Amino acid sequence: LAMHRPPDEFVEPLNAFLGVIVTVVEYNHGAINRFDGDGALCTFGALEDDRNHATNALTAARELATALTVLGASYAEIQAGIGVSSGGIRAPKSRVTTGWA
Repeated sequence: LAMHRPPDEFVEPLNAFLGVIVTVVEYNHGAINRFDGDGALCTFGALEDDRNHATNALTAARELATALTVLGASYAEIQAGIGVSSGGIRAPKSRVTTGWA
């Protein structure tokens, strides 16, 4: 986004983009581990026991792809890749609030 707009003009699409990520991930029982520029690292099943963590992650990825396609109708320069990986991790069992409504 920053490559296509001056700083004062990319805040709105960036917030919309990150808002979609937060909404979809949290709806599917995931958590945002961190934001890195215009990307996000999300986990499923790390903060709480969840036998369906893999299914929730895949569902979130599919829903995110759809939601970002819709968002792209308003912001044509939004393009995103989505990756899903499964395996064990070490994570603290505390949730940090994102500050998103």
